[in-house]
Amino acid sequence: MSIAVLVTSDGHVFSGRAFGAIGEVVAPAVIDASVADYPRVLASADNGGKIVLFASPHIGNVGLPDTFEPKAVGVVVREASKVASNWQSKAELEPSLRAAGVVGIEGIDTRALVKLLVKSPDLRVGIFSGAVIDSHDLEEGERIPRDLVNCLQSRVKGAN
Repeated sequence: MSIAVLVTSDGHVFSGRAFGAIGEVVAPAVIDASVADYPRVLASADNGGKIVLFASPHIGNVGLPDTFEPKAVGVVVREASKVASNWQSKAELEPSLRAAGVVGIEGIDTRALVKLLVKSPDLRVGIFSGAVIDSHDLEEGERIPRDLVNCLQSRVKGAN
């Protein structure tokens, strides 16, 4: 599993695992507290171009309908279900996000990130996985080097 890093514009860094598409995205974040309504949240035009942070600790277990077109560009979850177990499910979340190019991260302290975003709702976040992270040869749980943090934070601050 690939390493992913989430960086906020005010300098907080969260290390986790890549979820969905591999790549990078910088956008405003929105918090969603729903448990089973994540397909609608991700496909909502209101969340177009945003990173959706799910406050619920486990996302993906009810699967997706056959018509799922996400508008969100990024996803943050505490833990993503690897299996959809609803009889109406037509697809699983992670492969669908990967196919749609939605970059995500899982395995971070979403409660801490929710607290940051509630305190500073205009905070921008960036999710990074793939080449920029792999070039530093990081392993899961390893401390992120300061030069990489500075590089990623400058990308988040410099994004529109």
